[in-house]
This record gives sequence, structure tokens and C-alpha cells, in this order.
Amino acid sequence: RSLSAVDAVYSLSGLLESKSLHHGGQDVDQWKTNFSNAYSSLSNTQHSWGYIETGIGESIELQKAIVKQGGLLIENKHISFVGQFRYSWLTPTTCNPATLSFFTGSLGLTKLALFLQEVFDQMRKRSKPIVLGALNEKKETFLIVGISTSPTRNMFGHVFEKAAIDTGARIQLHTFDGS
Repeated sequence: RSLSAVDAVYSLSGLLESKSLHHGGQDVDQWKTNFSNAYSSLSNTQHSWGYIETGIGESIELQKAIVKQGGLLIENKHISFVGQFRYSWLTPTTCNPATLSFFTGSLGLTKLALFLQEVFDQMRKRSKPIVLGALNEKKETFLIVGISTSPTRNMFGHVFEKAAIDTGARIQLHTFDGS
């Protein structure tokens, strides 16, 4: 059996960001299981191909959820405009509750934001940064992702931090990418 590099990346990302990580009731160590499965998929054993296929399946499910949710957000006009950017909140009322768990992880939410940017570009809409927030009901938190239109200047980290200070909100900037 052979596997292209692109399929390997999709498989690994599917295993690492497995939706099982985001379903309620999972213990804190679920990410370790996901990492172990992804690592095992890289070995040359009889079980590695099963992990690869599982990862590709997870990646396909995520992509389907992105296309469906992106279409629903646009169709139902759940994307708002404020000043120079677009934003939307993914909650059980704006998102299919069965697929909301796909977007409570950074990979899924980032991919949804990038997909929406691409759709707006194809619709010839003016290019604007986009902010998406996904509710994690179990943790009672929102994961926020901001995608800039400039590859060299991303102001969201500074803006999020300032907004949190101004409002007294609790925030954690775990994986902010300022590029």
C-alpha cells in the first residue's frame, strides 16, 4: 500500500483533532490518545494502515461539516459585519448541534474561517478579516479564531487582549499565531 504526502497530512490532522476529543464527557487525557494514534499511524506495522484510514475518515467528516456549516452561516445570514471585519458565533442555535463539536477545536474552526474567506472571495465580496467563535457548552467557554486578510499583519492578538482587559473577560492565548 502507498500513501501520498497530502493524504498522510490529512490522516494525521484527522487523528490529532479527532472529533472524539471534543465530545462532552471525554477526560483530559484524550489528546494523549489522539497523539498516540497519530504516532502509531507513522509506524510500519499491520495496525498502522487502520489508523491512517481512520484519520482520513475523520478528515473527510470535518471537511463535510465545514462546507455544510459555512453554507448555512451564509445562507441564514449568521455572519455579521462590524467596522472592518466579519464575525459569527457558532452555538446550538446557529450551528447544527451534531456538528458543533467539530468546531470546538482550533483546526476545525480555523479551517471553517479560511473556507468562508475563500467563499467570500469567490462571491466577489470585499475582502475583510473574519472572527469566528465556537461555544464549548461543557466548558462554558468560546474558542475564538481571527483570520486576517493580510499575510504580513495580523492584529487580532493585540485586539483580543485589549478587549479582554477592557471587559474584564478571562482569556487564554494558547496558540495565537501572530503571522
